Amino acid sequence: RLVLAKQGDMVQKGQTLAVIHSVEIATALSQLLNERTKINSEIARTKTQYTSDITLQKNQLQLANGSLEREEALLKEGISARKNYLEAKNNQVSSMVKLDTLKQRLKQEVSLLENQLSVTIATAKEQLRIMGLSESVINSALRTGKVTADLNLISPVSGCVLKREISLGEKVGPDKSVFEIVNLSPIWIMVDIFQEQIPTVKEGQMVLLQTPSKSNLIGRISSVGS
Repeated sequence: RLVLAKQGDMVQKGQTLAVIHSVEIATALSQLLNERTKINSEIARTKTQYTSDITLQKNQLQLANGSLEREEALLKEGISARKNYLEAKNNQVSSMVKLDTLKQRLKQEVSLLENQLSVTIATAKEQLRIMGLSESVINSALRTGKVTADLNLISPVSGCVLKREISLGEKVGPDKSVFEIVNLSPIWIMVDIFQEQIPTVKEGQMVLLQTPSKSNLIGRISSVGS
C-alpha cells in the first residue's frame, strides 16, 4: 500500500516504514467487533428480561404487603382468623424472597457476560498485537466500530536502513524480511592484534581507529578476549 523508507535512510524507533494491506487484520478486527456486539446484545436482552420479571414481582410484593396489612388489622379486631394472617405473612415473605432472587440472578448473569466480554476483548487484542497492530489502532476500532486493513510496519530501533526488500504492490508474508536496519549507536568493532601487543591493551583504554577512507573513530575498549 505504501513504502515510506528506502535504503540508506536514517530512521527513528517507532517510525512507520511501510503500510501493508492485510486481509487477516481486517478479518480479526471484524471478528472482535462481532463478538463484542453479540455479547453486548446478550447483556441487553438479559437486563430487559429480568427487569420485566422484577417489575412484575414488585407488583406481586405490593399486593402481598397490602393483603398482610389487611389481615393484620382484621386479626387485631378479632374479625379474621390467625390462620389467614399467617398465610398472608408467608405469601409476603415468599414474594420478597423471589424478588431478591431475581435481582441476584440479574447481577450474576450480567457479571458473567461482562467478564466474558473482557476476556474476549483482551484475547483478541493480544492476537492483534502479535500480528503487529498497535494498541491505539485497536482501541480506535473498538471506539468507532470501523475496521481497518492497514498494518503499519514500525521500526523497532533507530538506525540506518541497510536493505529494503519490499516494493509497492508486492505481496509479503510473515516469513519475508522486508527491511534490514543497523543501529549505529554504538558501533562495536572487533580488532585482532599481534601477540606481542597484548600487554599494552587494557580494558577501558581509549583508542583511535582510522577507516580506509581516512576517517578517525575514537572509542573505548569494552573487553579483551582470552
